[in-house]
Order: sequence, then C-alpha cells, then structure tokens
Amino acid sequence: MIRLTSIALILVTISISNDSLASMEQIEIPWSQTASMSASDCCSYSSLTGWNGEFTTTKKCSSYAGSCMGSRRGAFWQFDVSNIPADAVVQSCTFLGKTEYSDMGGDTTLGIEGSSGPLTNTIAFSVINSPQWQYSGYFWGGEFSFTLPASVVESAREDGMLTIYAYVSNSGGVDVHNTGPDAARLNVILGAPPVYGACCMASGNCVVINQSTCENAGFEFLGQETECPENSCINCPGDLNGDSASDVDDVLMLLQNWGMSGDAMNGDIDGDDDVDVNDLLALLTYFGDC
Repeated sequence: MIRLTSIALILVTISISNDSLASMEQIEIPWSQTASMSASDCCSYSSLTGWNGEFTTTKKCSSYAGSCMGSRRGAFWQFDVSNIPADAVVQSCTFLGKTEYSDMGGDTTLGIEGSSGPLTNTIAFSVINSPQWQYSGYFWGGEFSFTLPASVVESAREDGMLTIYAYVSNSGGVDVHNTGPDAARLNVILGAPPVYGACCMASGNCVVINQSTCENAGFEFLGQETECPENSCINCPGDLNGDSASDVDDVLMLLQNWGMSGDAMNGDIDGDDDVDVNDLLALLTYFGDC
C-alpha cells in the first residue's frame, strides 16, 4: 500500500490550564518521504530502496559460514517543517510511531539533521555519518516516542526538511508503520516567540529582557521593542509633563485641571479621581529633579 504523502500540517489545538502556556499549540507533521538504506556487501550501506511503503525496515546484517544471510538496512523519514507558522517557535518535538510487532526491538541509533530538497542518498549518508543530533540506546519495540532537541528542529526550518535516520540492531528486522493512526510522524509543540522590550525594575534600573521574565518578577514592562532611555524607570509622581522633574511647569498643569474629576486626570497625583489641594501638596512634596 502506498501512502499519499502530504506537506499539510494537521493542527490540533490543545487546552492548557497554565496561563503562561495558554498560547501554545500542538501540531502533527506526517512524513513526506520514507525509504530504507540497503547494503551492497551485507553490512555496508549502498543506496535507498523501498520508497514510501506501508512499512520502513531497519535491521542488522547477519552472516553464516561466510555467507550473508541478511543485509543491513537503515530507516529514513523526511518531514516538511517549512510550513510551521512563521510566528511560532518550536518548544518541543517528539518522533512517534509503532513497529509491526511489539518484540521488534534492539540497540538503537537515531540521528536527525536539517536538509534541503527531497530525500537522496547524499542526504542519507550525511545523517548517518554526521547528524546534528544523535541518540544511542535500547528500543523495546511496539509504540515508540523519541524526544528530539527543539533547537535542531527549529534550525531545520531554514533548510525546509528534517531528516530522521533510525538503525535498530535486530537481525530479524524492525518494521515501522507508515500508514494509519500509528504512522511515523512528528508531534510538535509550538509557542509564540518571546517579546522583548524595556523592563523597569523595583530599583529604578532598566534592562531590555523578554516580557514574561519581567512581569513574572513583578516589574513593569514598557512595551515590545522599547529601549531604556535615561531616567525611563525613575519614579517621579510629581512629573506631569515628562521632563524628569517636578517643578513650576507641573504646578501650572495641575492648576489647569483644578477642581475637576474623572479617571486618569492630569494632576490627580493621589489617585482619588479629582484634582484638589491634596494633589498640590503631593506635588510639592516631590518638588525638584527626580
């Protein structure tokens, strides 16, 4: 059975109770191409075969009395990561799938690498010989889940494709499903990119950091892409005109609204929604440079 490959992303919105994670989204990316790397002399890889089949096979080479009883095979899948939304950042990524039988396991090597264009022998050998990331461990078979480094998956977006190589040292062979609900796929958690800007700390100092770090610390975030101009974080309640001083100009501005009431009145220093003598006394308390 040949699987019709698709570069479309299957979007699944997930509900996360933590407000800091509320903007996160989960997507699943199906494979675009898959194949096995066969061997020319039993144990040395030669070229890709078995394209886009119902299963992709990996197995250990085996011989008896000098004769090859089974050639080595490595499994490859390629995923289109170029369609991940441009305004999202990869938070985590998992390679999921299932073997044909639950006892199909063994010592496993898994390698990944960003690549451009379709799966080729050149790309396959590149991932075998010098992957951007490699895992070595034991694979028990059945349903599997390998956590991939988010940084490598994120960088692969510039290349367009993420290529995965899997080799399981099992002389009987390991067949991985490529069709149905358990087909080999990527599960990716995306989040909004961090917003950076000026942050006013309790000390009055200003630093450019991301918004969540600033606000989680209880400080004031001045806005996306804002800088830290001189005196931007100095607390100066009597400065009504923004010149970093409480002086006669501010007194005149206060008197313009004298006796008036309402929200956010210019001159309502004590915050009681009107401008009166208490505000004038407060301004005089802060009189001078901030």
